[in-house]
Amino acid sequence: MQVKKDDVRNRIISVAHGEFIRNGVKKTSMRTIAKLSGVALGNIYKYFESKDKLLCAVLAPLLKAIGEYLEFHNDTAHLAIDFTSVGQMQEQMMSRLLTLIGTYRADLRLLFLCSEGTSLASYRDILTEQQTQLGMEYLQLLKKKHPQLNADVSPFLMHIVCSMWSTVLFEIVQHDELSEQDIRQFFAEYFSFTTAGWHKLMKVQWDEVAR
Repeated sequence: MQVKKDDVRNRIISVAHGEFIRNGVKKTSMRTIAKLSGVALGNIYKYFESKDKLLCAVLAPLLKAIGEYLEFHNDTAHLAIDFTSVGQMQEQMMSRLLTLIGTYRADLRLLFLCSEGTSLASYRDILTEQQTQLGMEYLQLLKKKHPQLNADVSPFLMHIVCSMWSTVLFEIVQHDELSEQDIRQFFAEYFSFTTAGWHKLMKVQWDEVAR
């Protein structure tokens, strides 16, 4: 019986995903989802008490993937500051970002552009604040491992930097004309740009690190 319920639930999510992507959340009705999934309207509400809850289920894999990316960034294995290690970490981050965008590009567009009026409408702000907290924690971990660094960075600067990163995702999903190569080039430029700034701010000198 549980297997059948899971099958029905997954079918509803699959249909809702397609309808949300095509029409946006606001223009998609639960009645349409019920009809296309072959489930009585009243029965759908036994699985999802509202369209908002259904949207959260549809976007759960994306939100999980974003969370895993953020956890990856703060991994203690990424606390090295030598040129080679930083370059390797950035390559791994770029690979993960390209996979995230390639896998969930339509879902990201749904989340950022078509979720007005839902509990996820303010997700960009939530993501920025989550990143800000993780970013400040990351600086303290860096400082603990490398006491010579200047980690006295204002939370507001971190907030602005993290807001910019959220905007990067927002802008990418708005531009369908961007190919994977375009996005890869952008991230390479973006990482070079931000790394130089952080190194200047934290007074990281490659020649000193290499000694």
